[in-house]
Amino acid sequence: MAQYQNGTTPTFTTNEIDHYLVSELLETGDATVALNNGLDSVKMQRNGGHTALFTRFEIPAVDTNFAPDGQSKASRQLVQTPYQVRIRQYQESFEMSKQADDLNPLKIVDAAKETLKPLIARTRERVRWNVAKAATNVLYDTAAHTLRSQVNSPISTGRLRRMTRFLRDNYGVHYSEIISATDKIGTRPIEPAYFAYVSSTMDSDLRNLPGFDVAANYSDSNKKMTYEIGSWEDVRFFASPEFVPYAGEGAASSTMVTTNGLCDVYPLVITAKHWGKQLALQGEAKYGEGSNLKARILDQADKSDVNNAKVVVATEWYDGILITNPLWCVCAEVA
Repeated sequence: MAQYQNGTTPTFTTNEIDHYLVSELLETGDATVALNNGLDSVKMQRNGGHTALFTRFEIPAVDTNFAPDGQSKASRQLVQTPYQVRIRQYQESFEMSKQADDLNPLKIVDAAKETLKPLIARTRERVRWNVAKAATNVLYDTAAHTLRSQVNSPISTGRLRRMTRFLRDNYGVHYSEIISATDKIGTRPIEPAYFAYVSSTMDSDLRNLPGFDVAANYSDSNKKMTYEIGSWEDVRFFASPEFVPYAGEGAASSTMVTTNGLCDVYPLVITAKHWGKQLALQGEAKYGEGSNLKARILDQADKSDVNNAKVVVATEWYDGILITNPLWCVCAEVA
C-alpha cells in the first residue's frame, strides 16, 4: 500500500495507516478551443522568414456614369492593401527534481507532459481572443455610452442588430448555410449565420434575449459545432471561459458582475467569414491545429546540472493571428 504525503513522512499509529495514495489522477478542466472554427488557417514554410505578408486588391466604388459616345472612360488604378503579421514563438516548461521523478509514485514527468496539452490549447485560444477583442470597430452597451468606463448593462437585441447590420453593409459573408427544418418536435431551422464569441459568463444574458434558441433546439443536432451554445437571428454563439472580460473597468453597479464595485466589461465579438488568419509553422501539429508541439524531456547531466538533479519537460510552438479585414469583425463591450 503506497504511502505518501507531499514528500514528507506521513504520521500513523500501529493500528492505523494515515494515508492511502490513489495513483489515478483527478480530472482537470479541458481546454475550450472555439475561435479556430472562424479563422482561416495558413501554414508557413520553414525558413521562409519571420513575417507573413497578405495582399488584397480593393473593389473601388461603383461608377454609374455612362460612357460618352465615341469616347472611352478613364481607366482605374488597382488599389492594393497589404496586411502583415510576425509569427511568434511561445514556450512552456515544467521543472522537477530527479528524486521526484525517481521516487514519486504519481509519475510526475508523465503528468507534466499531459498537463502541457490543455495548457497550450488554452494559451493559443487566449492569444486569439486578445486579437479578436482588439477589433477597431467597437460599440458599447447603449448608444449613449462612448467609453468602456460607462458600461453598466447587458447585451441587447438592438446592439446585436446594429453589429450584424455593420457586417452586412460591408459585404460580410455568412459562415454557415441554412439548417433546414424537420418534423422533430420543438426544433427549428437556423438561418445562414455569422459567428459570435462570448465569455461563458454571458450564457444567461444570451438566454434572456427574445428569440434566442439553444443549440439543442436545432433541427439537425449534427450541425451543432463544438462549444456552440445557441443562435439568435443570423448569429451563432460560441462560449469559452478563455474569453475573459476587462475586470472592473466599467461603471459602478449593484446588479451586474463586478470587481471592486465596478462592472466587469465583456467583449462580444461577431465575425464574418474570412475575417482573419491563423498562422503556424509547417510541421507536426500534434496538440491542436498548428500547435507544432515538440515536447522534450531533459534528463541528462550537463555543465549546468552536473549531478542530473533536475528534470525538465519543455516545449515550444509557433503562432500568429491577424485580422485581415477589419470591416468583417465588430466588437460590443457590455456588462
